[in-house]
Formats: sequence, C-alpha cells, structure tokens
Amino acid sequence: MRNHLIWQTLIAAGVAFGLVVAPFNSTLVAQSARLLDDTPSAPAEESPPPEPVTDTTVKETGEAVSVEPVNPPATYPSVETPLVESNDGTAVAPQPESTPEPESQPSEPENTPEETRVATDSEIDPTLSIEHADDTAVPQSTVQPSDTDTITPSTELPTEQVLASSISDETKATEEEITSSTQWESGKVLLQLKDGTGLSTLTNLLAELGFKVGELDKTTGALLVDVPVGKEAESAALIQSLAGIRYAEPVYTATAFDVTPNDPAFPSQTNMLTINAPGGWQYFTGSAKVIVAIIDTGIDLTNPDFAGRIVQGYDFVNDDDTAMDDNGHGTHVAGIVAATGNNSYQLAGLDWAAKIMPIKVLNNSGTGSALNVSKGIIYAVDHGAQIINLSLGFDGYSAEVASAVEYAYQHGVTVVAASGNTNSAVTFPANLPHVIAVGAVDDDENRWVKSNYGSELDLVAPGKDVLSSGLIGPVYKSGTSMAAAHVTGLASLLRGISPLKSDQIEKTMKSTSKDLGTTGWDQYFGSGLIQVKNALKYLFNILFPPHREEPADEQPSQVIYPTFTPTMTPTITPTFVPTIILNNG
Repeated sequence: MRNHLIWQTLIAAGVAFGLVVAPFNSTLVAQSARLLDDTPSAPAEESPPPEPVTDTTVKETGEAVSVEPVNPPATYPSVETPLVESNDGTAVAPQPESTPEPESQPSEPENTPEETRVATDSEIDPTLSIEHADDTAVPQSTVQPSDTDTITPSTELPTEQVLASSISDETKATEEEITSSTQWESGKVLLQLKDGTGLSTLTNLLAELGFKVGELDKTTGALLVDVPVGKEAESAALIQSLAGIRYAEPVYTATAFDVTPNDPAFPSQTNMLTINAPGGWQYFTGSAKVIVAIIDTGIDLTNPDFAGRIVQGYDFVNDDDTAMDDNGHGTHVAGIVAATGNNSYQLAGLDWAAKIMPIKVLNNSGTGSALNVSKGIIYAVDHGAQIINLSLGFDGYSAEVASAVEYAYQHGVTVVAASGNTNSAVTFPANLPHVIAVGAVDDDENRWVKSNYGSELDLVAPGKDVLSSGLIGPVYKSGTSMAAAHVTGLASLLRGISPLKSDQIEKTMKSTSKDLGTTGWDQYFGSGLIQVKNALKYLFNILFPPHREEPADEQPSQVIYPTFTPTMTPTITPTFVPTIILNNG
C-alpha cells in the first residue's frame, strides 16, 4: 500500500512540473529566427515538384547568406544600363539565371482538402527561420540615416463605397465588365450644320423635339445640344436625320492608351509590361491617402524615388524611429510597390502617390525574430497603414505572428506575403487564411522553378529577374518577395480608388487576373497572373457604370417628328480620334 502511495505522489509531481515548464517551451519558439534568402547557388529541380503539404507546420530548408558591407555613393548615378548586385557588393551587368527552366509543367498532385489547425508543441521547430523570398545575395551598407520628411498618417479615404456583393472571386469578370466604359459625355450631342441652314429655324425644330441648343462654337462651327442622359446615341441618330445637318454624334471622350513613364530604367522593367501596368496607369496612378507598410529590412530613406512620401516608421532591430535599410532587400521591395513614376529618375513602381511606412524587423544579415515581426505588424495597423507587405517567411508556425495578422485583418488591413522559394508548400505566414499568398512567374508567364505552391496559393506575379531600387542603384533580383510586392502595389492602387475591404481587394484582383495553367484556380498559379489595367478598369466600371440601354416604357411618350423627308442618309463615322498616344504597345 505504501509503495502505491509513493508512486501516485511521484506521478502527480511530474505532471505538475510539466505544466509549469510547458509555457516556457512554447515561448522559446518565437525568440530566434533568420532570414530566408535563397542563394544563387541553390540547384533548381530536375524532376517534378513533390506533393504539396497543406499543414502549416511544414519545415523548409534554407541557408543564410554571408554578405560584406559596402559604402554606397553619396548620390545616385543616372541610369543608363541597369545593374545587378553581386555577392561581393559590386555592381555588374545582369546575368541570365544559370538554372534551366523545366521543359514541361510538373504534374499536378491530387488536391487534398484544405485544413486549418494550430500546430502542437511537438511539431514546432524551436528555431523559426524568417526568410526573405528573394534569390540574390545583397550587400550591407554603412550609409547613415538622414533627415526625411515625416508625414502624419491619414486614414481619410474617398467616399465612394463598393458593396461586397458587387465583387466576387467565384467567377472571372466578363470581358464586357472589364472593357465597357463611358465612351462619350453624358447628355450631350455634337452637330455641324450644312451651309445655308438657318440656325434659328433649326433651334426651334430641336426645341419641339425636346432638345436644347447651346451656343455656336466660333472656331469649329459646331453646336452642342442637350439631350436626355443615357439617350445620346439615339438622340444623335434622330438629329442626324434632319435636313440641314451635316453630322450629329455623341461627344466622344478621348483616353490616353498607355502611360509610359519617363524614368530612364523603365524600358528594362519588363515586369510592368507582364502585368499591363502602363495600361492601368491611364486610369489611376495612386493616392496619397493610402499608407503601405513595408515590413522588412527597412528602406533607403535617401532614395529620391521615395522623397516626400515616407511616413514615420520604426526600427525594431535597433529600437529607434529611423528604419534605414542596411541590407537592400526592403528597398528593392519598396521600389516595386511605390517608386515614384514619371519623375525622370531611375525607375517606376506601381503606385506613384501612396505613402510608404518603413518598418525594420530584420537586421543587415536578414535575421529577425517572430516577436519583432509581430510588433511590426501591430505598429503598422495602429499607425494608419491600410496595406502590409511581408516579403519574408518562416520555417514553422508562430502563434505570435498569426495573432498579429488576425489583428490586421480585423482592422481592415490587407496583408500580402511571399509564398516561398523552395519549390514546396506555401510557407508561413502566407499560408494563413487572411493573407494573400503570392507565387512567382517569369516574363513569359511560366512558373518560376523555385516558387512554392499548394492549396493556399492565391495569385502570381513577376518574380524572376525583376529590376527595382537598390542601395547602389537599380538591381535585378528574383524571388517570391518580388512577386508579393507587385500584388501589394496593385492592392494599394485599388484602395486608393475606393475604401475597399481586404476581401474585396483580393476578389477584385482574382476576378480580373489572367488565368494560367489549368482552367480556373490551380495550385501552381492560384487564380492567375494579376492584371493592373483589368483590375482598375473593372473597379471604375463598378463605381461609375457606363451608360446602358434602359428598358422601354410600356406606353412611351409621344415624340413629334418633322414632317419633311430626310435628304440624306448619314454615312459619316465619328471624326474625333484621340491624338495623345503615349505607348504604341
């Protein structure tokens, strides 16, 4: 009996000790992390990718990159030929990637049901790795922070609201929904009189038909006529049938076809053509009311392409308020998202007006803690950011970071993350439910060989040999870090047009994307390749729908027609052609 009591006492003591120690063990998970930097020497796959794993606790392989510091020049040189940063920090001409692309698309494994769960302590690796999803080693910099303009974050947004039911990702936006637009001014018809036609007689006749004639344009001899809104084409046809009218037509509107910025390196930014950014810029180039948080290695605060657009951020590595980039990765990402376009300097990002919030959570070697990433996300939300870019990833699951991402989502902030560069399952935190996970393609719309895939993948964007801002001038980098930045830039543009919710932004991008791979969503391309023009035009058509034919009344009102027979049949097509063509492509 005594032995039995002794064993019971020992077991109870062991259980109590385990309960005390367990919280400390789980806390240690989020204390140590390193940068995911896919080295250039990493071999590409020669065989089809392995089966994707939907478990959020998947373990990736990665190797930290050792880099040497360099001193960047005091001023940025004018860009003639884009450079690429080598491992030793010197600027060299870009070289093609040595890894051959696979000859055929890997066979698609059978999809498994998506599962959401929290990993147990035994499944979590005690050392989490934060990895940049880029593919190029970058040099450190000893450049010192300088004073920059600080702008108080503003949460004021346009007043137009879009109903969630108007934007759906269940089906692609139809061609009509994307391409339809207002072709002419509302309630106006332009006409030209034949020689000898009396203006007063015609004015009285048009008044009998319910039209009001404006003043005669002395330069062109044209007349503007007020007609019922939405009946411009019908009214023009009726007026055209009258005697004495040379022609009558709606007042067609001119639109610039594509906007080609004058930045010297833009011709080398083939990534922007892949997603038709020039076609989108004719509609919108950004709003200063949007704040995008770049949670990364900081950004180069002295780069003129960010001048006047930086709001107060924070450096959680050095615990100060100057988030200066000493690695180069964050600057490259920020350049894709929001380098100022058409300012005759270096290159163009997607959003030319949004404010940039630099948040440094990774040091000069790309190492940081899950705690700092979590604090960076919360700081961005609490200080007015509407979009967050996370071009980084973990080897395992962090409840701390997952909680911060959920905090952002609950506050209406859109979070975009890179899927990872190991040709395996989508990494954390991109695999979280409320994060837009982005994979990478090349300029030929082929899947980048190292881009991660799986059931959590949402979209793809350019991620191979992408030219963007660097610490010593424009550089090329490859990785899903770069792909995520493109999606962040488009999300920023959409948010600048209307205060959309995170889900609405995601659905807009998905429904207007270019379908790649198998028809519909697939695990290698998600919902498709983002298309800037399609997304912006689609949203504008929802906010400001074009004129549409209204159903005829059951008993239409009587229209008084002229009693004479028309003397000619109109054969003249509209003569106005837009004369401003900024891009022939």
